[in-house]
Amino acid sequence: ANPSMFQTAPTFAPKSITSSTSSSASVGTPYSFQVTTDVTNPLFSAHNLPPGLSCNPSSGAITGTPQSGGIYSTTVAASGTLNTVVGSIIITIPPSAPIIVSSPAVSIEATEAKLLGEVTSTNGRDANVTVHWGSVDAGQGTWQNQADLGVKGLSPLAHRITNLVLGTNYY
Repeated sequence: ANPSMFQTAPTFAPKSITSSTSSSASVGTPYSFQVTTDVTNPLFSAHNLPPGLSCNPSSGAITGTPQSGGIYSTTVAASGTLNTVVGSIIITIPPSAPIIVSSPAVSIEATEAKLLGEVTSTNGRDANVTVHWGSVDAGQGTWQNQADLGVKGLSPLAHRITNLVLGTNYY
């Protein structure tokens, strides 16, 4: 065989997602992450994004305002004419405190009343709800009475309190 008849084919580095494999965000704060690749003229997609985020298929920008905390293993893809590559990004969003709205007490009688409220946003974790009341406004301090309502998702809340003293203001 004639050695000049054989040629070595050029080798090309494999294509890939070249952006970072991890990112952090915060609930309720605008977020932006740029997916990058060495694929020529790609179209981008992303799957399992945190609620509130989306991927621009033309630019690869993942943007939006995260609505829920958690650790999201997001799959990203870049598809070109000759290549499609897939990668992962771990997006970490610490859960923030749930939002609970209280309403004025109802069904007020001589020695009892019903306390009302609602969990309007869990922000990534259900609320462990405890209601406090007393004849002195303790703010963030120690209250005279409390009742644990347990872990609650998005829902209205109601708790009947008894043994109130007639003619006393309660907070």
